[in-house]
Amino acid sequence: VALEEGIPVLQPEKPRGEEFLEAVRRPDAWPKLRVVMLTTEGQAELIQRAKALGALGWIVKPFNQEQLLAVVNKVLPS
Repeated sequence: VALEEGIPVLQPEKPRGEEFLEAVRRPDAWPKLRVVMLTTEGQAELIQRAKALGALGWIVKPFNQEQLLAVVNKVLPS
């Protein structure tokens, strides 16, 4: 999920999560974009790789509303 004013929530149909992160982290892309990954994958290696690429949060499906709100509140500015 991409969290930024004026940017819609993105579905991971294509590109894959890592490809999306690489694209939005280009210097000419969205430098202020905050990214939370929603996925069925919970392996530590994937999480670390996504965070290294700029993901600020990671939520494994299925998740509940409280989990989603906790991560969103953590990555959004106060």
